[in-house]
Amino acid sequence: DSVILRDRGSSDRVDVLFHLTEGPRARVEAVRFEGTGPIPEAELREALVLREGNPFDVPREDLSRAAVGNRYLEKGYVAARIRDSLEIEESRVRIVYRVDAGPRAVLRGVRVDGTSATKPGFVTREVTLKQGDVLARSKLLRSQQRIYDSGFYSDVQLDRGPIDSVTFETDLIVGVRERKMGWIDAGIGYGTVDQVRLTGQVGQR
Repeated sequence: DSVILRDRGSSDRVDVLFHLTEGPRARVEAVRFEGTGPIPEAELREALVLREGNPFDVPREDLSRAAVGNRYLEKGYVAARIRDSLEIEESRVRIVYRVDAGPRAVLRGVRVDGTSATKPGFVTREVTLKQGDVLARSKLLRSQQRIYDSGFYSDVQLDRGPIDSVTFETDLIVGVRERKMGWIDAGIGYGTVDQVRLTGQVGQR
């Protein structure tokens, strides 16, 4: 409501006082889903972070929307769109999720971008999905981690191509940034026993 500055006399410091009026706490009165399609509403409600009866909180609402989206991604609906809207009446909030699931995508093939010192096969061998598999989120994340763990790449990005409107097939596009394959390190130090010490290291991935 107001801010007051209180001088401390001869000091170059002041006290700042904020006078607040909290007002009523807004709570989630209801959560509604529209167009859930292939996933039962009960399963989506289990994923919610912000539920009916909870105090309304914007960051938790963002997490809830992302959690609903992840349920569709896990089942291969990689083009799913989740939109949320709020209906606010005094201190009561109603949340509506509108879902457009889209097609369930399956893998046609893997395309690798960004390799020069390494072969594309170094990447594709770490992909846990096979041709015809549903593009499940957990398998995509596992594949990405396996590619990182190979030690050859400093960055791994996953994308997909267009989804065929008849077969629902799509390509997985893996973009990588290679690490330096060889390196040389040198150092110099001093110790009370060894006096001057020189160190060197040569490595090749």
